[in-house]
Amino acid sequence: MLRKLFVCILVLVLAGISEASQPVKLGLVRFSSTHELMKKADIITDTFRRTLSASEAITLIHRTRSESNIDKISALGKSEGCEYMLIGSVKRDKDIVVSVRLLLVATGEIVFTMSGTVQADEEASLRAESAKLAENVLEQLTGEYPKVTAVKGNDITINRGSVSGVKKGDLFRVYEEFHEAVDVDGNSAGRSRVDLAIIEVKSVNNAASTANLYKDGGDVRVFPRLLNCKIEAVSKTEAQKLIRKGTFKPETIDRNTSEAENNKAALDLNPNYEFTSIDVKDVRQLADNGSPAAQYLMGTYHLNRRDFQEARKWLQKSASQGNLKAINALGYIYENGFGVPQDYVRAYNFYVKAAEQGDMTAQNNLGYMYLDGRGVKQDYHRAFLWFSKSREQGNSSGALNMAYMIQHGLVKNKNLKLAVSLYKEAAEKGNLQAKMNLAGLYAGGIKYDKDNYYLNNAREWWNKALEQAQQENNAEAVRTCRKHLDLLPK
Repeated sequence: MLRKLFVCILVLVLAGISEASQPVKLGLVRFSSTHELMKKADIITDTFRRTLSASEAITLIHRTRSESNIDKISALGKSEGCEYMLIGSVKRDKDIVVSVRLLLVATGEIVFTMSGTVQADEEASLRAESAKLAENVLEQLTGEYPKVTAVKGNDITINRGSVSGVKKGDLFRVYEEFHEAVDVDGNSAGRSRVDLAIIEVKSVNNAASTANLYKDGGDVRVFPRLLNCKIEAVSKTEAQKLIRKGTFKPETIDRNTSEAENNKAALDLNPNYEFTSIDVKDVRQLADNGSPAAQYLMGTYHLNRRDFQEARKWLQKSASQGNLKAINALGYIYENGFGVPQDYVRAYNFYVKAAEQGDMTAQNNLGYMYLDGRGVKQDYHRAFLWFSKSREQGNSSGALNMAYMIQHGLVKNKNLKLAVSLYKEAAEKGNLQAKMNLAGLYAGGIKYDKDNYYLNNAREWWNKALEQAQQENNAEAVRTCRKHLDLLPK
């Protein structure tokens, strides 16, 4: 399926992994580093080994030798029958930087990269940061994540035990994550989380541990909220910083929760408008009085809260009055099977209706339908045509998708110069994915570099993407940009 390839190839790759019935066979080689940092590298490697081998969804093959050559690592993975190889390195800049790459053995491609920074040299800090990175890899590969599994009296149970390296006295931050707001175009509108407590492990068995509140790290009144919340290893230094900030005071948690909920409501109703609170009742009154625009907003409001029946009711009211955005949104509902049987033909028909009347988002979505062959016979020419129509109306996603098709020769002969031009057009309109794609395209030319042309452009566009991702609070994009900047030659 090509549609989401434009947004994030990794999502598709890892979605296939998480659905596999057999454990993922993963190879881990010793993290490479300078001689000065080798002891620290071994602590990090050991933390990764413990964390990853604790999962029944992963079969871990561990090798104690260091290796940085991709071809050799790929050959090692093939000889062991591994699907993926995890490659890590440790270096010192101002702080200690841990970089991790995931290699798809069958193709030799790097499909996942990330990095973390350790500001203190002590083993506890190294293990805490390494555990965060390892848990991120585990979640991406298997869908598993570290969490609170039970709360009984003052005892808290977490699904991490001695096999994953947990020991008595370890500290974990417990936080509530608010689901990412996504608009009807499928674009991320931000994610927020609220810290609830710091817990300290008091007893450990093989697969789980019990814990209680760390001193000054929370309030028993928060206990009912802890169940199924995510946990993250922290050092005592980091825990004390959070405590000094008053992070775990009930009034701070209530304020942060309220702000997260209000921002979520604001993002759901209008991702492009920044405000801290919204009176949904006013929008509802306008919708009840027949305003198609308000009905559309109510539809998207409920859609993002996954109340699909209520969403469809309001969108149908708006669509019946000719609101093209609502018609497009109904196509989005049927394409994804949100509260209805998934029906690509009905989705295609809604997109056609809105696209032919000039809705640029529907035109872009219709391009995807032709690209993937969903609800209609696959037709790259028509896909390109609809992306082009969307672009003509100023939709940066249309330009982005045209660039991708040209870059990969899906319509015309491969034309990197034209692809660069279209990526730049989309990037200059603020399209984050276009900036990232453009940076990646330049990075791919570094091996042909003269006068650092490709390197300088790659660094420039990764930095521009990073700046935008930070402004948008897009944590995943921030991590991706930082990882790729770390991988560029100095």
